[in-house]
Amino acid sequence: MKLGIYVYGLATIAAGIINLVWRDFTTSQQPIQVFGDHVPGRELFALVTAVWLLVGGAAVLWRRTAAAGAA
Repeated sequence: MKLGIYVYGLATIAAGIINLVWRDFTTSQQPIQVFGDHVPGRELFALVTAVWLLVGGAAVLWRRTAAAGAA
């Protein structure tokens, strides 16, 4: 695998960890504020997105699931 794939996968995992710890979106990368301050289920949506980022980042780093993780 190339260096760029590792950087992308690890950065995606890092974004997922940030979302998981703060239970909110990183506003610079995921501008959910466009929809207003009172989005129903915002914390749940942030947690689902965090898990999705973690799984996607890990999938990119694993050779068997790299294509599915990049999709």
